[in-house]
Amino acid sequence: MPWLGATALIGVYSVILSFVAEEGPVERPATLRYGSLAVGGAFAVAAFLLPRRATADGVISAHMLREPEMHSVSAQLGLSHDTYHFLLGIPKPAQRLVGLIDTYRSAYVLGLALSAGVALTGFVLGCVTKNMLESAPFLVSAFALNGWHYPRLAALLDRGRKLDRPSKEVVALERTIEQIQDSTNVSKPGVRASQRPPPRATKP
Repeated sequence: MPWLGATALIGVYSVILSFVAEEGPVERPATLRYGSLAVGGAFAVAAFLLPRRATADGVISAHMLREPEMHSVSAQLGLSHDTYHFLLGIPKPAQRLVGLIDTYRSAYVLGLALSAGVALTGFVLGCVTKNMLESAPFLVSAFALNGWHYPRLAALLDRGRKLDRPSKEVVALERTIEQIQDSTNVSKPGVRASQRPPPRATKP
């Protein structure tokens, strides 16, 4: 599980720094500290914003309108041949939900990679300065970001079901067709003689 590995890596960084760190104050260049803050902050902001944009409501709505490509989705998710043929037999809305998992997986891996960048920045800073306190804010931030990136597939699928609706253009087109049909029915003359039911036979 990528999330578990990324979170465990933060713990590994902390353990290594606990052995590298030296007691007492250590002189450090201000440029190194501020440069690390800038790099780590950029990673943290990107780890928060980019996955959020990749799974926004507009992106999910657009995905739910597209024709599902189960072959590509199966290859990306590493599904077996039997599972692929099983997915071909389920309804189209359910296929789109399966494809939504692959879309979320890309954003999920991106978020974990950027969060690991925050932890790596703190680890490098701690190794250079030999000070655990210098790297602590980076490691704590990376751990918090990993908690935010914890996979929540049930909530994602619920959002997909709610957003699986026709676009405004499709709704407008359907309403226009209905209006044309209604106006055509109103403008039609009375029922033609050929369409009238035959008269009932009278009893002698």
